[in-house]
Amino acid sequence: MLHHASLEDAKQIYGVFQQRPDIFPHMRFDRVQRMCAAGQVIHDSGVIITYQTYQKTVRLGQHRAARGTVCLHQIVKSSDAARGAASTIFQTFLAAYVPTSLVLSVRADNTTAWSFYERHGLRRVSDIYWREQGQPLLGYVYTYTPEHENLFACRVSL
Repeated sequence: MLHHASLEDAKQIYGVFQQRPDIFPHMRFDRVQRMCAAGQVIHDSGVIITYQTYQKTVRLGQHRAARGTVCLHQIVKSSDAARGAASTIFQTFLAAYVPTSLVLSVRADNTTAWSFYERHGLRRVSDIYWREQGQPLLGYVYTYTPEHENLFACRVSL
């Protein structure tokens, strides 16, 4: 089972996000604290996953995520995490915490992240746009369902 972070872990977790200001420029310490207090942060083997379960239907780009969908907010590994740790923790997270579906959004220029998600069987389902300094910023919406993972595993094994 994966380790959920406590409030005592918040400073260390925030420090990992600070290692990547290019990817996580808006991460604030008070947000890390709130997510830890709510049980929405996994901190295991140098990998951090922040997530929540939607309590209502939410629109991301052209995709509608139903109530009960797990939304992955961030995944990041510390500089001292073992090679492959992010993949192992992410696969364990999907198996243990995603009973029906998962949704996430990622900046289009973050090729490391979206290629990671595609390698793990997530499907791009929509574009999404945010604003950064008044300019549109393109992103992608990805989804995962356990049923899709079974099809993905069959395709990979052929």
